[in-house]
Amino acid sequence: SDCFDLAALDAALAEAASSGLAPCTELEIVKSTKARIEEERSVIEELKAATAAHNKEELDRLVSAAAGFGGRYAEDLTAAKTVVEAMNHQSDALESLNAAVDAARSSRDTQALAASLEAAEAAKLPAKATAAAQALLEQLTAVQELMAAVNDKDFETAKKLLGKARALGVEESFLQQANVLLDRESLVEETKEKLAKAIEASNLATLNEALETCIQLGLEGANIEEARAKRDELQVLDDAAESVTGAMKTLKVIAESPNGIQEGDVPGLETAIAEATAKGVPETWAGMPEAIALLARMKGMLEVQKDLEGADAQEDLSALKRILARAEELDVAHLNKVASLKKKIRALEDAAPAVEPEEDEEVDVEEAEAEAKRKHETAKNPRYQFKNYGRLRTPDDFAKGVLINKTRAKEGMLKFQSGVLCRSLIEFDRENNKHALHIHRCLLGYMGDKQMSFPATLAQDILQKGLDSPPLRDEIYLQVMKQLSKNPNSTSVAKGWQLLCMCVGTFPPSSKFELYLLNFILDRMETKLAAVRQYATFALRTLDGMLVAGPSGFVPAVEEIQAYKERPPILATIELVDGTKLTEDLPVTPDLSVEKVLDICLHFLDITEDRAISLGLFVVDLGESDDSDHDKSDEAGDQVNPHHAGLARTPRAMRKEDYMGDVHVQKARQRRDFKFVLKQKFFLDDLKGPSEDEIYTKLIFMQAEGVYLTDEDFRIEDEATVVEMVGISAAVALGDDFPETAEGLAGSIMDFVPPSWAGGRSQAEWGAAVFDKCGEMMDLDIYGLQTRFNDIAMEHERWGTHFFHVRLLPSENEELAALPEEVLFAFSARGFHIIDVESKEDLLAFGYADVYTCLTRTRTRTRTLTLTLTLTLTLTLTLTLTLTLTITLRWGGSSQSFSMTIYDSDKDDTFECSGYTPQAADLNTIILDYINFIMLHMPEEA
Repeated sequence: SDCFDLAALDAALAEAASSGLAPCTELEIVKSTKARIEEERSVIEELKAATAAHNKEELDRLVSAAAGFGGRYAEDLTAAKTVVEAMNHQSDALESLNAAVDAARSSRDTQALAASLEAAEAAKLPAKATAAAQALLEQLTAVQELMAAVNDKDFETAKKLLGKARALGVEESFLQQANVLLDRESLVEETKEKLAKAIEASNLATLNEALETCIQLGLEGANIEEARAKRDELQVLDDAAESVTGAMKTLKVIAESPNGIQEGDVPGLETAIAEATAKGVPETWAGMPEAIALLARMKGMLEVQKDLEGADAQEDLSALKRILARAEELDVAHLNKVASLKKKIRALEDAAPAVEPEEDEEVDVEEAEAEAKRKHETAKNPRYQFKNYGRLRTPDDFAKGVLINKTRAKEGMLKFQSGVLCRSLIEFDRENNKHALHIHRCLLGYMGDKQMSFPATLAQDILQKGLDSPPLRDEIYLQVMKQLSKNPNSTSVAKGWQLLCMCVGTFPPSSKFELYLLNFILDRMETKLAAVRQYATFALRTLDGMLVAGPSGFVPAVEEIQAYKERPPILATIELVDGTKLTEDLPVTPDLSVEKVLDICLHFLDITEDRAISLGLFVVDLGESDDSDHDKSDEAGDQVNPHHAGLARTPRAMRKEDYMGDVHVQKARQRRDFKFVLKQKFFLDDLKGPSEDEIYTKLIFMQAEGVYLTDEDFRIEDEATVVEMVGISAAVALGDDFPETAEGLAGSIMDFVPPSWAGGRSQAEWGAAVFDKCGEMMDLDIYGLQTRFNDIAMEHERWGTHFFHVRLLPSENEELAALPEEVLFAFSARGFHIIDVESKEDLLAFGYADVYTCLTRTRTRTRTLTLTLTLTLTLTLTLTLTLTLTITLRWGGSSQSFSMTIYDSDKDDTFECSGYTPQAADLNTIILDYINFIMLHMPEEA
């Protein structure tokens, strides 16, 4: 029965059964023992499982069950009891911790909570069980630190700790006291600062507010007493100023009367100001500046009223206008006498003959510009808004005859309307009112607000009426200004501005309206719309000139008016090659071609030289613009073309038939800055030689000097020539200040030495060499020196060459294929050259006859020049000249590349020479212009 070997028991029972052993007591004991052992072992297995799972409920049950097994399973039972004991300890620790958490929430006792957490840690409670207690401990610790900082008045630290506590999730109820203390402290600081500022600024209202807050906060101290004393002092002054305010209000009401004020109305305010001043109220005190200004205005109003009384007997128009100007300056247009004066002035002006400026009268430019600036400043005053123009009808008068929407008609009197006016804007007689309505109908038709045929003719009709009928001029301007106000149609707005630009170039406004027109234009120059700013700027510049010169005497032709559809008018600044501004803000109308602008430039320069026809206008690219007004979506493709990256841009030569306004539009879309430069464009042998025109000589000298002394594309190989040119350049620049010694010259000589030669000699050596050479030219004056420089420059093989940076496309031609990828395409009177960018040496050269040239004999003396340009289509331009040959040249380009067909005489065949360039159109222009210029200057016998 003490056997625990179940296998042995099973074997013994099996043997007894096989031997036929009859039931007996011993056999039953064995069977009973086996059953008991199996039951014990089942309990022990469950005990082991419960021990491993730390299942306390099962452990309690199984340990009690196994207690009667004796010492047979002591090890398993001990292990189970150990686990039970540990779990009981953890349960006690957790219960104690939960009790400490509950107590800490009300008592905020962090020490008891920390002790419970230590006990829980010793009991090896899992982190999940202690997480809430740990979080609460951190929150309570943060609150204690916060309160300690508040009690120590360390408010900066307290603010940081308050943020930390909120980040830890501390309940606001725990932070309420700290919040209150911190808010109070912040309010205390703000109040003290407010007190100091109020005292410094002598601001009574702010000072009272701050002192009221001090009372609420219970603040006391020397600074509070100082504030109270200042408050009492300021109160005395404020009481004194109050009487001034009352007197001022009374006088204002009286002054608004149509009959004006009387002598006895003014002393009340004057006395109040004097008494306040005697009590120490400063002139800067609230209300005092306004009162003093009102007093001065009222005294002036009394003087004006006296003048208005005497105006009834006055017939001098200038004197009456001065009285009216003074009245408008004092803003007393509401007086009945002012209205009467305006009518009298209008009647006298209508009766007086128009006075035109004398044609031969000389104008002082500086004086005219100063006067224009003065008028601009005056016109900026809001009283010159065109709604205030004295000759305008009243809204009631304007709306007479309107049966429907009369109120709307009154409100829209000076705003855009799509229908024809019922009455003129200015008070007119019946005949001029009829003309005004016709003008408005034409205006609607030209601006596209009313469908009418031949809009350019309509604009011409308006301009002709303005030129022929001075009384209608202000009406025309007012109607255009009305249509440009609150106009929702951008196309209509553009047309309106175009007409306004034409008006200011055809006839001036009346003298009494010019400030109102200037106010309108100046105001629109401040708009965010770039196109409107450009129109307004052009209109202002043109109007300034018109106000000085008077009516132009002619109306633009229909073709000139239609040009406004193609391009905007611009203000052009044209420079010489040295940066000198030849013209600044020159008004260029859309119909003014480059040829006409060149004529103006030559007139400005007073050039008489016939060879001036070789001069031209160039567009110099200055790089990407920073102007944010432009839409980047409008940028031209060449700005993002990778094939053009790094390629420098050559100044673009403009053709005579080009228009400068087109350049403005193109560059604006490309978002690139630029400038216009006047310089020589064509260079032929028969254009060489000295000129008797000193201005022309100087222009060529400036260009030659800039090319040969700074441009590396023109390298001078002969040192003696360089020394001579440097000497001339220095002599011209220094003039009478030219040094008397080589040492004196050496100090500045390097400013004139070409960069490629700068390292060849020392500064002293250059000074000595140039000084010696200048000694040989002492007998030459400035004109002689410039002529000598020009003669030397013109002998250079590259004089007059136009260079373009090109990135070659792959070619099957062996010569082209062997060239560097980036080269210079060079065009001059000698033909077409391909030049190395680095060495500046010629790589290939072709006469214009090699650029796909066919020679055909003819029997007559009349010959034809046919030029074929290949872009996206083929254009054939036929010019009839007196020649003996027919020459056909082919070249062309796109926005990305340029291509030429060149004749190979060795192979009697042609090949393509193509390259990427953002200036294909410019290459086309210079080739075509050069060939035309050459053909026009061919001798008759050729």
